[in-house]
Amino acid sequence: MPKCCVRACTPLIVIALLALSSQVGAAHEGATPADHWLGATIGGLIGSTIGQGDGRKVATAVGAVVGYQLAADTADGLSRQHYRRLERRCRTAIPAAYSVNAGAAKAWVEGCIDREVRNQQDLEQEAYEDGRKQENGQ
Repeated sequence: MPKCCVRACTPLIVIALLALSSQVGAAHEGATPADHWLGATIGGLIGSTIGQGDGRKVATAVGAVVGYQLAADTADGLSRQHYRRLERRCRTAIPAAYSVNAGAAKAWVEGCIDREVRNQQDLEQEAYEDGRKQENGQ
């Protein structure tokens, strides 16, 4: 392979490897492979504008890695924030009968969070189906 082709493909190879690693289970909880792909791509593109020669290759690779990690951290942060919000809401609604027993209170909060998540999923599914019906003119 010509040397110029290797140079031109280096950023794409780094980005592809990062994307592949997210596909095979290296993705953080809350971040999808698409999040990682987009973050690595944007980071690599930004990095490719910095420096010259080999320095540009390094900047591209570093940009891809940083973009990948930022995408993961952002998605994880949103997931944790959402979970904490649900937990606070459920903790304020513990029935008095459960609040005297720490184990029962904890189980009630976990059940409450599970119910809230299922309710949200049901609402999202219903909205999706309504949207599909509107697209089809029903």
